Amino acid sequence: MYLKSKISLKHFNYLEKELLNRFNSYSMKLGGKKIKRLEDIHNLKNIYLNLENYKKIFFELFTERKTKEAYVKFAKLLIKKNFNGNGYFQKTPTIRIHLKGLGLTGYHCDYWYGHGENAITIWKPLTNTKNTCSLYVQNNKIDNKKLLTSFRKKKIDVAQINQILKHLCKKTDVKRNEYLQFNSKVIHGTQKNKENVSRISFDFRIIGINQNFGSKPKENFIQVLENKITKIKSHNKIFKCSTYTNGVSKIAVRNQIIFINSMCMNNNFQVILNDSEIYQLDYLPVLRGMIKNKNLDLIVVYSLKIFKNKNIKNQILKLLKKMNKKIYFCYENLYSDELNNI
Repeated sequence: MYLKSKISLKHFNYLEKELLNRFNSYSMKLGGKKIKRLEDIHNLKNIYLNLENYKKIFFELFTERKTKEAYVKFAKLLIKKNFNGNGYFQKTPTIRIHLKGLGLTGYHCDYWYGHGENAITIWKPLTNTKNTCSLYVQNNKIDNKKLLTSFRKKKIDVAQINQILKHLCKKTDVKRNEYLQFNSKVIHGTQKNKENVSRISFDFRIIGINQNFGSKPKENFIQVLENKITKIKSHNKIFKCSTYTNGVSKIAVRNQIIFINSMCMNNNFQVILNDSEIYQLDYLPVLRGMIKNKNLDLIVVYSLKIFKNKNIKNQILKLLKKMNKKIYFCYENLYSDELNNI
C-alpha cells in the first residue's frame, strides 16, 4: 500500500540547514536560545504560541530559488520513476510541523479532500521519525477498501473514524534519507506525539499525464513531459494584485490576511497593495477604489461573503467588467468572471 524509498541526504541538505538557521534567528529575536537539530524545534522560544510564524518561515523557503530547484529535481525523479517522465506535480508542497506533545492531522485519505483517485502522495520528512511522531498508514489494500466503503455506508462522524483508525493504522518510522509514496485512497494520519522529538516534513502529489486531477485546479500543478518542465496554459498568470479584507465574513482580519497571503504565494500573485474595507459603509468604497486602480490587475479577497446582498454583488461585478478587472475569492477558489457559472 505504501512504498518506502531512499534519497540522498545531500538532496535537501540546504533546506534543512537554512531552515534551522532561520528558526534559530527568529527564536533569538524573541529572546530565546538556539537549537542544534530540527527535531528539537519544540524548545524554540514561544513556538507553541507562534507556530504559524514558524510555519511561515518554512513555507517561504519553498518560494526561493535553491529550495525550488531541489524540490523540482525531486519531483521530476518521482515522475520519471512512476510515469516514465510524463506527468504533473504540485507547484507548492504542504509543510508540516508535528510538535512534541501535540497531534497534527486526523485519519483520512487524500481522495476525500479532492485529489484524483490515481494521484500519488509523496511524504518527505526532514527529521528522523519514529513511533508517534511518524506518519501512520493503513497498509492492507483489502482492509483499506473495506474501511472506506464502511465509513460511507454507515455515515459515521470524524471522531468515530479517528477512533477506529488509530488502532488499525501502523507507524512508518521514516528516516531523513527516505520518503513514502502511496495512492490517494490510502488511509493515513497522525497520533499525539509522545516522543521527545518533533517532526518536520512536507508532502505533495504527483499525477500521470492522462489522469484525473479530481477537484484540484490543473493550474496548481507543473507539467513534465519527457522529463522536462513544460508550461501549463493557466488562468492565473502573474497578476499585480491588492489584498483586501472585510468584516462581513466574521473571520478575524489577521486570519484573513494569513490565508490570503498564503494563496497569493501559491498562485504567484505579486502583491503591491493591501487595505481593509470601511465597515460602516456597506457599498464597499475601498473595494471600488481598488477596482479603479490602473496599477492593479486583480484584487484578492477572503470569500464571497464580502457581499452583504445581491445588489452590491451585481454592482461590483458590473464595475469589474467595465474596468476589465477580476477578483479572486480565496476560500471558494473562484475568479469573479466565473460567478455566472455557479
